[in-house]
Amino acid sequence: MLDSIRAQRDRIVRELGAIQGMTVFPSDANFVLFVPPEPHDAKQVWQALLDREVLVRDLTAVVPNALRVTAGAEHEVDLFLRSLGEVLSA
Repeated sequence: MLDSIRAQRDRIVRELGAIQGMTVFPSDANFVLFVPPEPHDAKQVWQALLDREVLVRDLTAVVPNALRVTAGAEHEVDLFLRSLGEVLSA
């Protein structure tokens, strides 16, 4: 199970890193901290993801404009990446 979570974490890092302007922080944990590309505001991205029933953590009080996503099952990561793509392209 740990190998699966690590693989999904690495997938998140890779996919987010491929988005122009996205800041992704390295992680050895089961979550990934990221800053959405401008002009996107993290709080608005958080709300738009929540509206799609995708839970991420708003960490803007700790790291300016940052969100944190937890690596989980493949289908959960699929939903996160698809939903984030929709939010960023809207």
